[in-house]
Amino acid sequence: MRAALVLSVVLLPHIALADDCRDRIAALYDGGAMDDAARPPHLLELLQYAPDGSLSERSTGPVIDGTHYQLWSETAKMGVLYIGTEVWYRIGAEDAPWGSRQEMPEVRAEDLARQLAEKAGSITEAECLGQMTAEDGGVFEVYRWRVFTETMEDYGGGVNGAIHEAWVDPGSGLLRRRQDTEVVTPWQAEPDGSWTVASYTYDPSITLTPPAE
Repeated sequence: MRAALVLSVVLLPHIALADDCRDRIAALYDGGAMDDAARPPHLLELLQYAPDGSLSERSTGPVIDGTHYQLWSETAKMGVLYIGTEVWYRIGAEDAPWGSRQEMPEVRAEDLARQLAEKAGSITEAECLGQMTAEDGGVFEVYRWRVFTETMEDYGGGVNGAIHEAWVDPGSGLLRRRQDTEVVTPWQAEPDGSWTVASYTYDPSITLTPPAE
């Protein structure tokens, strides 16, 4: 009995700390660093690494939100311009003309909010790692956790999951860097050892307009 009491005294503070960390990470999905709808306009650099550590893809471009962005893939030599439900593609060169307009299904704001809530509710392995210094000298709050959710049938179904590591500016609360490992998707049921790193540089002057036809 005495051993059990001692064990509970030792464990309870750790459980409380773990719950507090998980709550702090969950809050990032509600108007915080992991809430795509709350993220200001920014320049995105997305690096994808193969299991052997080699760089397999680099995509860059301005982003306003999840349905208003322009990205250029250096490896595939393909660009995409997404404005609301309208999409254009360019092939071969970053300054190539845009192709004909294509129409995409509307992404409903309530569906995006529901997906964020599901991610927040699925958090496990939460780690609040404290402040760390980036290569550029900036100091950020760093968090690491795992999510695993089911994609809505309206968007194709299947599973999505990863271990996220987020570097958050402690002053603005904005996401500066995110690394995703052990990624699973509807088309990749098991992690393959690859990972991605996304970097965000904020610029309120970013605008996107449809190409002239």
